[in-house]
Amino acid sequence: MKKNKGFTLIEIMAVIVILAVIALIVVPLVTGSIKDSKQKLYETQLENIKSGAKSYMINLDLPNKEPITITLDDLQKKGLVDKDIKNPITDEKFNKCMLIQIKKTSDKEDIYEYEIMDEINDCSENGDIIMALRGSVNEEVMYQKPYEEPGIILETTKGDKIDLSEVKVEVEKYLDGVKQGNTILGDYNKLSTLIDTTTNYYEYKIKYIYEGEKGKASVNRNVKVKEASNLGCVILTGKKNANGWITENNEARILKINTNADVEYSISTSGKENYGTNQTIKVDDGEGITIYGAIRDKKGNKAYCNALDLNYEIGGPSCRIELDGKKGVGEWYIGSVKANMVPLLISGKESQGMSLNNIVNYNGQAQITLTNSGNVYGFVKDKAGKSTTCSESAKIDSTTTVLVTITGVLEGTKGTYTSGTTVSENVILQATVKPGTTVSGYKYQWYKDNVAISGATNATYTATSNGNYKVVVTTGSGVTGVSNTINVKIETARPTCSLKVNSGTSGENGWYTSNVVVGMTTKDATYYGTNSSYNMQTSQTLSASGTAYCYVANSTKTTTNSNSMQVKIDKTGPTVSLTAMFIEETPYEAESFKLIAKASDPESGIARYEFYRVDQEYSQETLLGSGESNTFDVVNADNKATNYKVVVYNKAGLSSTSTIVESCSIQDNGSCNGSTKTIKYACTGTGRTWTSIETCSLPPSTGDSSGGSSSGSGSQWTTVVHDGGNCKVTVTCPTPGVINGSCTTSCI
Repeated sequence: MKKNKGFTLIEIMAVIVILAVIALIVVPLVTGSIKDSKQKLYETQLENIKSGAKSYMINLDLPNKEPITITLDDLQKKGLVDKDIKNPITDEKFNKCMLIQIKKTSDKEDIYEYEIMDEINDCSENGDIIMALRGSVNEEVMYQKPYEEPGIILETTKGDKIDLSEVKVEVEKYLDGVKQGNTILGDYNKLSTLIDTTTNYYEYKIKYIYEGEKGKASVNRNVKVKEASNLGCVILTGKKNANGWITENNEARILKINTNADVEYSISTSGKENYGTNQTIKVDDGEGITIYGAIRDKKGNKAYCNALDLNYEIGGPSCRIELDGKKGVGEWYIGSVKANMVPLLISGKESQGMSLNNIVNYNGQAQITLTNSGNVYGFVKDKAGKSTTCSESAKIDSTTTVLVTITGVLEGTKGTYTSGTTVSENVILQATVKPGTTVSGYKYQWYKDNVAISGATNATYTATSNGNYKVVVTTGSGVTGVSNTINVKIETARPTCSLKVNSGTSGENGWYTSNVVVGMTTKDATYYGTNSSYNMQTSQTLSASGTAYCYVANSTKTTTNSNSMQVKIDKTGPTVSLTAMFIEETPYEAESFKLIAKASDPESGIARYEFYRVDQEYSQETLLGSGESNTFDVVNADNKATNYKVVVYNKAGLSSTSTIVESCSIQDNGSCNGSTKTIKYACTGTGRTWTSIETCSLPPSTGDSSGGSSSGSGSQWTTVVHDGGNCKVTVTCPTPGVINGSCTTSCI
């Protein structure tokens, strides 16, 4: 009765370990991917909020570079941001009271600077009223300088403006974090008088409040009194020329003045403040470039330099020449060509000129007409005092019309042929072209009955059969002329020849694997042979791939014909070698490997590979795989020495063989563990290893060597015990006759 075999405990544990390893790899990857996706979506949501703030600011009539601060709630009420916008990281809606500060940083470009602040403003009463801050939520005023209120924006969601005289303010004063006195309630238009900057470095919390017939609204601002500073700075640039252009140094540098204190520098062409130790910037070429500078000391005091509007040209002008004319074939133009110079300038044009030689000439020209091939040059000088030269080459064929006529001459008698006359000789057709020469050359193509004749591309053509002949002549630039037509009639029968293989060993795919004899048969031929000298041979032998030819002619050789046959010969099989390479490896076993065949056949090429396993004991071959691939993966090979073979076929059907002979021996005989031991085998040829678990037994613990023999004296003795199976155990002990924990064993 056959028993069903289940999974062993080791196999089940192996599967559990593999699943655990997969989980350790996959779970972090999936978690990381989700986290990255949420972060990207979060950044996209912030961009949506910024876009809404920008749209709101664009519609305000404010001076450039004056910031505004607005809540997310106000943008949502204006319909500029989705009311249900969520933070994908927390999966909760963004706090409607979060503040967005936006500032335009350039007068000339649409560039904005954004700051989204985590601090929460008071917007719980805003209803359908929008109250935004002009300026920042955190303002600073210098000690002893009067506070200038940046202002607020108060309107309905429909855009109706509300009189700011209806706004009240609540002001709280702090010193070192401690509130000073009671909260002051006042009118918005008297807010500046409530901010004391003359007695101490106070901090103020201002709450703007509107309660009117159109609704309620409130918003907060912080004002800090800072120590006065005499900071100052200047911006240094390169030297200007007479036209106001800087041409030698594109570096701008900021310097501090009125202070010896350590400061940070901010210098840019965008107006965006970015403080650090860098005092210089490189400026690109351009007109009207504005350089902004500022410095900041460790106390936070700032000073702004006067912005400079400058013109830079460190590089120089350039120009190109564009050709305008009738385009022919390739690079050729037909007739005349107009050459136009296009200057590429930064500082503007001072002077220009063109010529047909390379001599600088500022003659004011920007166009020249060319009638012949040659070079044309352009020259330009800009307002920065720099100049450049450009050039272009034009290939021009002035020929615009081609006239072609053809005449005929009899091949044998050289007599003139008249169109439509029946003759017994071939007719030599001659083309005459006007003009006789042209700079781009002539190309000829003969036609018979309006069909192009292959290879008939000379000024003459020999007509050997009846038909209407003409020639088309084309200049290298593409101008075409068509000749008159001559009707040719030839009465003499034309001889023919045919070819066939008389002998040779046929391979595959039309290839032969031996020498090939090609035979010829003729009809109506007086002269014949395997070459145009008419050697009267009727066959030829080919020992390598090539073409066999036959030629025939009549008695006067005025009518000729030929034929050909291509023969493919490959008489040798491919060269081949076979090697093995691991495709997977464990610390103890490497049972899988890749067979790699390297083969070449310079004649017909490789057709397919066949991989075999060869049993060493019975020489039985097993086909592993066949196809165009030169590799085969051997997975979990047998636990015994095995040979491997590859047979490679070329396209002619010939084959070559290469074999790997595997020799396996014990690499590690192992030790008995209970009733089994693990033996490791290593194989040459393939380089693989495998393990085998075999039974064995240890001698009795009493020292009984039953089934074996003992020998030894002094401090060591050895006993050899047979386990009844394939294992013979050797036990070496320090005390004669006693087997104990100090003994060592090995299985041989």
